[in-house]
Amino acid sequence: MMQLQHKSLLLLASILLAAVSGSAYTIYQPESLYRCRSKVKIDLNWKFYKGNPAGTPQARDFSDASWGTVSIPHSVSYDAPGESTESNHYTGIAWYRRTFKVPHLRGSKIFAEFEGAMQVAEVWLNGVSVGKHDIDGYTGFVFDLTANIDTVNDNVLAVKLDNTYSADIPPGHGDKGSIDFYLFSGLYRDVYLIRTDKAYIPSWGQQVSIDGQKFTTSTVSLSSPKIKIKTTVMNEYTVPKNCQLTYTLYDSAGTQVFTFDQSAQLAAGASRVFDTISGPVPNPRLWSPETPYLYLIRTTVLIDGKAIDDNVERVGIRSLAWSNTSGFSLNGARYQLRGGCLHQFLAWIENAVPNSRFYKDVELMKNHGCNAVRLSHYPRDPAFYEACDQLGLLVFDECTTWGWDVSSYSSAFWTRLNQAVSSTVTHNRNHPSIISYVIFNEPWADFSSQFTTLNNLAHAADSTRPTSVASNAMYNHASIPDLVGLNYHTTVSNAAWLLVELEYHMSWGGDGVRGGAQEATFAQNRWNDWQTIVRAGPRMAGGFFWSFNDYCARNFNTGCVDEYRIPKRAFYYFRKQWTGVAEDYATKGVGPATQIDLTGDLTNLLADGADICQAMATLRNASGVCVDTALPVTYTLTGPVDMFGNKTVTTIAGRIAAILKTRTTAGAITVIASTPGLKSDTVQLASTAVSEGQLFPTAIQSPIVAKRFSVAQVSVGVRNGALYGAAQKLIGY
Repeated sequence: MMQLQHKSLLLLASILLAAVSGSAYTIYQPESLYRCRSKVKIDLNWKFYKGNPAGTPQARDFSDASWGTVSIPHSVSYDAPGESTESNHYTGIAWYRRTFKVPHLRGSKIFAEFEGAMQVAEVWLNGVSVGKHDIDGYTGFVFDLTANIDTVNDNVLAVKLDNTYSADIPPGHGDKGSIDFYLFSGLYRDVYLIRTDKAYIPSWGQQVSIDGQKFTTSTVSLSSPKIKIKTTVMNEYTVPKNCQLTYTLYDSAGTQVFTFDQSAQLAAGASRVFDTISGPVPNPRLWSPETPYLYLIRTTVLIDGKAIDDNVERVGIRSLAWSNTSGFSLNGARYQLRGGCLHQFLAWIENAVPNSRFYKDVELMKNHGCNAVRLSHYPRDPAFYEACDQLGLLVFDECTTWGWDVSSYSSAFWTRLNQAVSSTVTHNRNHPSIISYVIFNEPWADFSSQFTTLNNLAHAADSTRPTSVASNAMYNHASIPDLVGLNYHTTVSNAAWLLVELEYHMSWGGDGVRGGAQEATFAQNRWNDWQTIVRAGPRMAGGFFWSFNDYCARNFNTGCVDEYRIPKRAFYYFRKQWTGVAEDYATKGVGPATQIDLTGDLTNLLADGADICQAMATLRNASGVCVDTALPVTYTLTGPVDMFGNKTVTTIAGRIAAILKTRTTAGAITVIASTPGLKSDTVQLASTAVSEGQLFPTAIQSPIVAKRFSVAQVSVGVRNGALYGAAQKLIGY
């Protein structure tokens, strides 16, 4: 996201979301906080080929000069939004190659970390295979590059992707016609290079939780909570090593709360799990959607007294509990879940969503009145969970499944899903926003045996949160997870079950096309559905609207916002009921449109070839009120930016949006929206240069040295103008 000045320690204080849209936030970058290890993003300058080229593209000396040059995140096909089928979405082989240098090793380890790739990924370094990831297209993975690194010449990382539908790979549909589940394509999440010592904490090797939190109950002390930490340390030296772990907790102002140590010997070539519980956190600040307060804990690994590796995790202190009479409780009080089911899909760019957009999605859901989100139907980018932690949104994290109309699966499918569930939980378990793991969506048969295994795997990776299954029918397996998740119905006979409505639309009740004839009926029917959940009584923990956003599926426009994230009538209807904010969508101006109002939802962009701005044009009358009319709007762009689709588009219900993507050249951007006979409008954007950090910095900063940095030095991470409130203090450790 910005130049990674290794050992430069930047942290933004916990952000409280403003009640209005446009709140400021900073994208959290834990890699910028490391003192001993290096983690650098390598999203720029990838060579790309759509298809399977002749020759051996994995070879180091293969010529990729004729290939395209792309930035990550990247989709193989950027297709028109609203497709009713997947016929235009690319399916098949795609290749990516990236060249980089490693000037020296000096006893280091080098890893490549992929946050996600669709969906079977084979990786080579300098022509040598380093691994294959094929459990699904949504879980991250790491491969060890150390044995094949060249410290003199260029290194070439080659990635072959195959997103061909397979019944053996979750979600398990063998063709494109799976209605709700579109794989899309590409190397669509960030890629990193990581350098560590030979003694190190593996990726996802630390679990941080609050002592006393278990599955569906909580004995967490809210007045004097303790932090439970399990840390795996790997020793790849050929001799035993004396290891000390130092844990330091900081509050959101950067003040040290406490520090403590733990020591043990590491056997040669083996790993060890350190398990400890801290002393009480004094005067604790609790995390909730209303006050998402975050601490930070730094773990430093010392070998023979020398600091050689570290890890940072953010900590939210909160307690979760579930009851068959009072539903869900947060921090000791009953809490009603109000949420939506969110697909990652964004018009034109499919799932190749840059980190900034995850923050915008969370911000939009909070503005809507949601306090929770269900991730339908796959785990997300780390930045999404970080946005939920920072802005305050409770998460039902979901594993890669969708069982509609499939009554049996192969043993290969279940083996992969077992791995995917373990990976999903292990990777995401430190986020305070997550309150449950959905281990399967809409099973079409009784999978009791398999669900018992999945449930046990989830609990083995994280014993602090309950599991759930989104059930459209009550098979025998309904009571195997800790929570009974309901889809489309609210009545169950078993009084002992813990209930949550994971997907509600009791009847479709009209098509929710933005500006369509049935849009008002759709909004009213969805609100009636919500009332059905409320009438189920306090035992029902709450519910999730299907769906929060339109997505590329079967002509169903079921969202509260469309594929561009433009709000519909349902958005404003729910917001009025949930927050009291006026239902401004219903206000439509009379008389002709006289002007265009153009806004850009992100004005400070990154010149990384992947950052996105939504430029929305609204037709207004002389009084400044939106006019519900259809007129052509032409976008004129100046500067290093591109627009997907035609430059002239027609408004729907007085509004239309363009999706703009930055180039890798920095500079000022001017966007003009115009319509013949109307007053045009202009938006100014800024695209800031980015560069990739040094995997091997020239100087290693001592862990005890603290530095502070000005806002100007990290301004590329700040969104929507000035930092919001005094709590937005930038700090360094």
